[in-house]
Amino acid sequence: MAGRFVPAWLVCALGQLLGTMVFFALPMGQVQAALMVTLNAMCVVALVVPARRQHSGATGWYALALGQALSAAAWVCFYLYPLAAEVTVMAPSLGDVLWLSSYLVSALGLTVLARAQGADRVSVLETASLATAAAVVMWVFFVADHASASGMSLAARLVNAAYPVLDVLLLVSAALLVFTGRRCLRSLLLAGWVLLQLTGDVLYNIAVLDGSFALGGPGFAWWLVSFAALSAAALAPEGAQATVVPAWVRNAALVLVVLPLPVLLIIRAVQGSSADVAVIAGGSLVVTALTVARWSAFDRDAKISCAARRALRRALLRLCAVIMAVALLPLAGLAYLSVHQATAVAEADVERRLGTSAEVSAAYLGDKLAALRALVASYAERRLLAAELARGAQADPALLQRHVTALESRDPAFIGA
Repeated sequence: MAGRFVPAWLVCALGQLLGTMVFFALPMGQVQAALMVTLNAMCVVALVVPARRQHSGATGWYALALGQALSAAAWVCFYLYPLAAEVTVMAPSLGDVLWLSSYLVSALGLTVLARAQGADRVSVLETASLATAAAVVMWVFFVADHASASGMSLAARLVNAAYPVLDVLLLVSAALLVFTGRRCLRSLLLAGWVLLQLTGDVLYNIAVLDGSFALGGPGFAWWLVSFAALSAAALAPEGAQATVVPAWVRNAALVLVVLPLPVLLIIRAVQGSSADVAVIAGGSLVVTALTVARWSAFDRDAKISCAARRALRRALLRLCAVIMAVALLPLAGLAYLSVHQATAVAEADVERRLGTSAEVSAAYLGDKLAALRALVASYAERRLLAAELARGAQADPALLQRHVTALESRDPAFIGA
């Protein structure tokens, strides 16, 4: 009777969440790793169900199933096999190749599902704006550091940089699915799966960089819960509860995504740093152009008069010019601060060098004067000594000894001479 009242997607999600709690209750070892692989493999089984039931979007579900199969194989290579064989797997490894392939195939699957739901031109432009902004943020905080990391091979740097890039690709595909104009439980669960996966990857990168990553640690919860969200999305109902995403939600999401770009430019200007400024400014201009194209698409779809359409286009062009000018203002401020800082550093360096030179010159002259005084005093002592010796038997021995001691104090080699 329970099966008639409890939805299958909820039963599956609760089962995997229970498996997550069991995972953290187990000690770190092969059993824990095997449970991780099993929970990931359950997603493959759940994803095959909608692929077999539906004709529309079946390819997308099969692609997601293949992506999770690759992910489960990657967990075997990265987690289960090293513990079972008691070996250390060096990075990059086969697991990295499988994970990167999993992300790529999963992004393709989400894109196919979005096309099946009827993704329009506006949704594509909104997604492109999201992709550009997310790519810039990922570059500034992750990719740039990995690309310039020292002490790593070229393959390791490429693999480390590829993970954030494919995370962005997966996020963009999920956004395209959400922005298609249909909001249902399945789409929200798929978006939740991507966000959980992305959060887990970001925390993993942070833990690796600061040396706090541990197999079976708390960060694994994000990936485990994402398995439950994906399995629930595969079994969740679709269509009957679909609603249109409100326009204000779409606009607010775009504003929140685009806002970090000018903020990053302002931060760089205040810091007086030129790091990644070209990437941030270029991303801002691309997002502006995509926003104008998005409103132009709305213009073509709307049934308004030609005069109103021309006025709207002129307003959009003025808005674009203002936004680009605002985007370039931090660059001008950055250039001024950079020149001012460079001038101040140069002046300080010149003053330091002049001060050091003056101190060295003064010390050198002081040493020379001291040596000259010692030389003069030495000659004076020798003249007095010679005069005393000229007295012959009447010379005072104590006075002679005092002259000899004074000369010896100035030149220890005097006695040997």
